[in-house]
Amino acid sequence: MRGSAGAGGRTTRGLVAAVATALSLAVATNATAQYKKTEPPKTRFRVGPLRFTPKLELRNAGRDTNVLLDPTNPLADTSIVVRGTVEGFVPVRRRARLFGEGWLDWSYFRSLSTERSTDPGGEGRAEVDLGPLTLVAGGGALQARQLYSIDIDQRILRQERWVNGGAEWRISRRFAASGGAEQRSYLYDQSAGTQGAGLRTAATLNRNNLTGTLGLRYAFTSMTTAIATGDVIEDEFQLSAPGLGTTRSYRFLAGVEFGEKAFISGRFLAGMREFPTSSAGSLPSYRGPALTGQLTLPLFNRLRLVGSLLRDVYVSAQAARTVEERARNTYVLTRLQGSADIDLPIEFIGRASVGYSDANYLLPTPVGGVPFPRVEHLYSVGGSLLRRFSDSVRVGGTVTYYRRVSTLPGNSYDRWVYGVSAEIVP
Repeated sequence: MRGSAGAGGRTTRGLVAAVATALSLAVATNATAQYKKTEPPKTRFRVGPLRFTPKLELRNAGRDTNVLLDPTNPLADTSIVVRGTVEGFVPVRRRARLFGEGWLDWSYFRSLSTERSTDPGGEGRAEVDLGPLTLVAGGGALQARQLYSIDIDQRILRQERWVNGGAEWRISRRFAASGGAEQRSYLYDQSAGTQGAGLRTAATLNRNNLTGTLGLRYAFTSMTTAIATGDVIEDEFQLSAPGLGTTRSYRFLAGVEFGEKAFISGRFLAGMREFPTSSAGSLPSYRGPALTGQLTLPLFNRLRLVGSLLRDVYVSAQAARTVEERARNTYVLTRLQGSADIDLPIEFIGRASVGYSDANYLLPTPVGGVPFPRVEHLYSVGGSLLRRFSDSVRVGGTVTYYRRVSTLPGNSYDRWVYGVSAEIVP
């Protein structure tokens, strides 16, 4: 890496020192300190020590009015989206726990056969208690060919693999410290292009990511906990100008978490995201607010309101035009989502949802050789009506409308997705 090696060394040494300090504190504390370990999932079946729940979801069987997200010539098609999952749990004596989940997604389009895909994935995690210390390790992989980002309008094949590990130390009954790291690799279809660019543009996203995290938790009450986290994020890109292949950025958040039995449950964290010029590599430098949160409010035993918020920085598949622009673009994504579920008579369930996403790109996007400031606004509103036939079966209809408004010429679109949905848990 270029001239930021000294800063990187200081960051790494600081991270190691913080983890070592937390470890030494944990070892010195009372082994009877309370720890709220990961709760075992509620499972339907048991075979020996293995407890598991299979589930089959028909996410939609109906019509998509703009499959390719084309602003000028939308193509409609009949589509079916199905997901099968298995969630499992194995207790290993009193101190260890194994968790796992596997899934298979199947997306079918009647006419547009190029958009069909079968996407497998899975992940696992192990936890071991050693007095006041809990060790955690896990990993997983997935393959997907779906619309997943406001930045890319194609169903681009991507593969992800990850492995992680960490520990939590109960310093006292109220105070806990944790640390860990995750290595994740991203591979995208190199034959795909994006708005205003040629083929192979998505390959600019191919990279190896390493994230180191430190966290602190302090329980004010049994239902209210203060949280602070710090992340050091390093991305090593496959394609970059010489000397700009590695990027190091930082994320610092603090906030509060409310327990499941609180009037409002969930968490909200706010802080800062930073890409220093000295370590930004091929990305533009940036410093600004970061937010994440999800809160749930149940009302009258029949209504459940859920709201979520996210603000962070993401790498764009759109390459910048010159080395002076650091060769790669990023965008600040702000996303707001809300939903309301209500229990209706004769076993019906009503659901309404709204969403808003704003992607503000830090560098102009060239269109026909002309640079344009790029901001994407994506609005969504939806509703569904489901009938509960038993604790295991729900069937109903759903409809969602999407509208994107873009500052780029000819990049706005409308889209309806509607059809039948179902969920079966044996």
